[in-house]
Amino acid sequence: MMSRSRFASYRIHVFFAVSLSLVLAPDAVSAGRFGNAVSSMTSATYTARVFIGRGMVVPASELDFYRVAQDRDDDMLADNWELQHFGDLAQSSTGDGDGDGLDNVAEFLSGTDPTVADSDGDNIPDGWEVLHGLDPLDQSDGVADADNDGTLNVEEFRSNSDPERYVIHLDAGWNLVSLGTQPQEHSVTGIFGDAHSGAVWMWQDGRFQTTTEMHPHKGYWVYAIEQAEIEVQLP
Repeated sequence: MMSRSRFASYRIHVFFAVSLSLVLAPDAVSAGRFGNAVSSMTSATYTARVFIGRGMVVPASELDFYRVAQDRDDDMLADNWELQHFGDLAQSSTGDGDGDGLDNVAEFLSGTDPTVADSDGDNIPDGWEVLHGLDPLDQSDGVADADNDGTLNVEEFRSNSDPERYVIHLDAGWNLVSLGTQPQEHSVTGIFGDAHSGAVWMWQDGRFQTTTEMHPHKGYWVYAIEQAEIEVQLP
């Protein structure tokens, strides 16, 4: 999987770094929000690399959001972060030692563990979660259903499907289809368009009957002339 870098929002993958002289307030220093670089100071003006997501607007009250940190080897990774996770400063910004699809810069900016592929323990690799708009630090989203299609996010990962899109896969021939949730358009034509052929059948009142509407948690037999992926629009 291609490594991605991001800052704060899971859809921002572009960043730049600048050097600024910052006046750190005593409360910020005492709270230790700026890491080892200033932890021993009571107040200071400190020149440091500041990582800023392009297009981000962050209130001055959340200055620590910029991850101010000392970076002596100029690799866009805070020294104290490298020492904490690797014990040295020999890591590269593009390395991906845990093979989760996030490079070290992305791990640093997201707060994930660069030595563990699944930082929150939800059985989904960090990179896959970031790629699909999930939170790699929130264990609960593994058992959530981002697209409301009736399939948990962890099951979407295991089946290599997209947790942000509700897609029905049709093979050529007859398909037994069941909707996991109520779609925006529940008519057969509204859901499948011209991807299906002939009538759609369901079992009702002890026999097979044709139907023009589909509702959640019922089984429908749909005939497709060829393979198709149908994206279901949700309310």
